[in-house]
Order: sequence, then C-alpha cells, then structure tokens
Amino acid sequence: APPGRLPSATTPPYDIPTGISLGGGSAIATTTAGAEVLIPGGAGAALTVTRGQLLEIVDVEGQQVADFVAFAAGGDTEWLSTTHTRSATMRLDLRVGDILQSNWRTPMFELVQDDVGTHDVITSMCDARRYLLDYGVSDHRSCRTNLTRALEPWRISEARIPDPFNFFQNAPILPDRSFGNQLPIGRPGDRLTLRVLADAVVAVSACPQDLNPCNGFHPSPIRLRVQDPNSQEGTLNKTRIRRPDVLPEPISHYTDAVAAGGLLWLSGMLPVDPQGNLVGGDDVVRQTEQIFHNIGLLLQGAGADFDDVVKVSLFLLRMQDREAVNSVRQRVFGASLPASTLVEVSALAIPGALLEVETLAVVDDSGGGKGGRATVGRHQPMGGK
Repeated sequence: APPGRLPSATTPPYDIPTGISLGGGSAIATTTAGAEVLIPGGAGAALTVTRGQLLEIVDVEGQQVADFVAFAAGGDTEWLSTTHTRSATMRLDLRVGDILQSNWRTPMFELVQDDVGTHDVITSMCDARRYLLDYGVSDHRSCRTNLTRALEPWRISEARIPDPFNFFQNAPILPDRSFGNQLPIGRPGDRLTLRVLADAVVAVSACPQDLNPCNGFHPSPIRLRVQDPNSQEGTLNKTRIRRPDVLPEPISHYTDAVAAGGLLWLSGMLPVDPQGNLVGGDDVVRQTEQIFHNIGLLLQGAGADFDDVVKVSLFLLRMQDREAVNSVRQRVFGASLPASTLVEVSALAIPGALLEVETLAVVDDSGGGKGGRATVGRHQPMGGK
C-alpha cells in the first residue's frame, strides 16, 4: 500500500520485543536494554522505558519526522509537555543538554546527542480531520491514529494524547514570526538520543504525511533502540554536535563537533555565516573574527567557553598575515593561553578564505549518571510562566 494508506499494524510481519506495542499489539512489560524496533514509514509504536536508560531515535533513510509523545508510568494524567519545556528553556528549538519536562514540570528526558539539530516543538500532529479539511482525503493514515493504536495496551485514549515533539522536522521560525514547513535536513542514519529521567511509556509515529514537504513527500522508517549506559563501560562514548543555526551544511562527510572522553573536538572553522557566505572579503582580521565568533557559539552550545580551549591549530594561506591573526587571538583568549600550531597552506576548502582554525576544548563528561556518557550542554535556567 502507499505510505499514506498503510494497512492496519495490528499484525506486523516481525517479532515485537517485550514491552513494545505496534499499532494495537498487547505488551505492557518493561522494555529491556538492547530492545529495538523498526517502525515502517507511516506507522507507529509504543514502548516502556525506565530511568537511566538511553532511547535512540534513528532516521533510517533520512528526511523523516518522528512524532514523539510520552506518559509518566502508572497513568495518563502526566505527560511530556512541549509547552512546559518551552517555558523552561525559553526557546522554540531543542539543543543538546535540554531537559524535556512534563505537564507537572517533572524532568522526563535529557537530550544528550543530536545529529540533526533541527526539530519542531510548535506544530500539532497530523490527524484525520487535517487530511480531510486541507487535502480533501478521507482515508489517510495519521500520526494521531498511529499513536492512539500504539497506546491502546496502556489504556491511554486518543483524547489524552498531547501535542508531540516533532523530532527531525524542519519548521524554521521566519522573520515575521510565522514558521515554515520545509524539507527535513536529516540524512540516512542520523539519530537523536534521550536519557530517560523518569519511568515512562513513549510512543512514536513515523509521520505518514506525504502531501507536503515535511517527510520529503515519502514517509520512511524510524528505528527505536533502548540502551543501558552501564553496558557500555570500557567504551568511548561520543556525542556528535550539529548546529545549523550557527553553521551551514557541511561541505563533506563530517559534523560540526564531537564530544568524547571529556574533550570537545571542533571541525576546522572557516570564515562563513550560517548561509555559507564568506565573511570579510580580503580582510584577514575580519575573517579571523568571524571564525572565532563561530567557535565561540559552538563552545557556548556545548557548555564551554574560550577558557576551556586547550589547543588551536591555524592554517594560513599567507604567512604574512600571522601578526594580524595573532592580534585577534590575543583579544579572544586574553591570559588563557592554549597550546597552538600554525602552518602555511597552499589552498583552503572555500575560495577566498585566508585561514582555517581547528579547536580542542575540555567539557564536563560526568553525564549525570553511572553510565558516564558525555553530556554536552549545560542546563538552561528555569523561566517563563
């Protein structure tokens, strides 16, 4: 069947791990670490998670939205709330380190890893009335139907389902304070990881919308994976950081930064704005200022600053620019002198760029739990209503 008109998922053609319901299956036991379920494009699933576990949400093929809701274990009166989370962060986006709150302001999840960096916390989920009123379609599958069926074993009715966190959805806030609905930027295999802070039932819909750009017009699978941080002892946990609000899409196969083993490794930084435009022309001072401005925003987003930088590597197109570049470095670092390497190169990745800077900093990797997983990003102060 086409993605928008999937058959009922009450009898899926694969095994359902303990604690997982797929569109009306009956399973209520706690999900064990290592459990994994592949949600077909346009379908939904629900499962239980316990405090301390990690829940990975993977965009298998890219450009797929995952509508995410959760209820505190034991009932349907406390749920994960986009409204209360926005009130706490005072933002309309999500960042690594954010705490996702319930309608009772209970911390339910912490965002500890994010390959995409673009999500929606404003838009409602699609439902049958949306397709009928806006598209004239009466038999289209919807996220509300998916989540309702998946939550049936927990006796959670459709009327109790809250607005979702739309992970991987690209709904930018526009200058006139409206918001858009654009093609997602997620690539195959991109993932988001939540640390579970309270026992919960979670439900996810691999959104079936195929009539507008939000899933690239082609709904595709979402994979859920439950992990126990304690089972990862002896391994080096990594958190990949992507900041599309600060930097343009990478020009090759890399991310903006990676946190691992208490260190934050920033990719080589060029003098560009968020749209990828070269800044500074032939003015090496202005180019250097733009580079360190970008570095500062990445550090800030990771809960660090220039005092935490331990090493910089500079690649200059013209060695005669060294003194001008050093004048900017002095203003940036002051007395907090990092180790340094400076070399002259014959070319850089972007025409017109006069230098590139690579940075290494230290970050807190306590992770807030026994697992020791790096948590990049300090908690935001409480605010709002």
